[in-house]
Amino acid sequence: MGSINERIDVAREVGISRRDLDDRGLAEVGEVLQEIVYLWRAELQRTWPRATGLSFASWESFVRGVEIVLRNPVDYAGFVRPIGQYDPGESWRHMDQYVRQLIRDDAATLRRIAADSAQRIAAERTARAMVPTQDGGIDVFGALAAAFSRVGGLERQEQFFGAQTLRSAVASFRQSEPARGFGDTLPASRARSRERQRTR
Repeated sequence: MGSINERIDVAREVGISRRDLDDRGLAEVGEVLQEIVYLWRAELQRTWPRATGLSFASWESFVRGVEIVLRNPVDYAGFVRPIGQYDPGESWRHMDQYVRQLIRDDAATLRRIAADSAQRIAAERTARAMVPTQDGGIDVFGALAAAFSRVGGLERQEQFFGAQTLRSAVASFRQSEPARGFGDTLPASRARSRERQRTR
């Protein structure tokens, strides 16, 4: 071990999938990882030996997607040890263990972000789904109803897509096909009543 080039896949570390993260979810994960890097830098500043200062000044630490990247190109960075200790590499082992502990501490938060993001993705896919009717048309009401049952009701849909968007979709459907299929939904008793009125 000489120079250090550590890339930690945080998604794998905490058991989430990158596919479950929409743009909002990825941004929220990024905020958590940035905080982890900030705390890691504070620990580095507190504990890293500075015999010459070269290895300390050469550290790079940043977030890339769902990864935390820690780099030090100095060829002896991996062998640095605290003054008075005789275990080569102790300083880097401490910093590596420290960042992984920070990740474990935030694992529950990261999983919650991924779960919320996956739910938004599922809701969006459902709302965009085109549900074929018997005559080959598109049942907008059926698609919205499926979306409501999938994510927990109208309130959740309005939260994700906005009430105005849903009302606009329904209004557009009614204007384009105002009467399609509604006659078939009348109860049989009402249909028979209308037939008697026509024959009088």
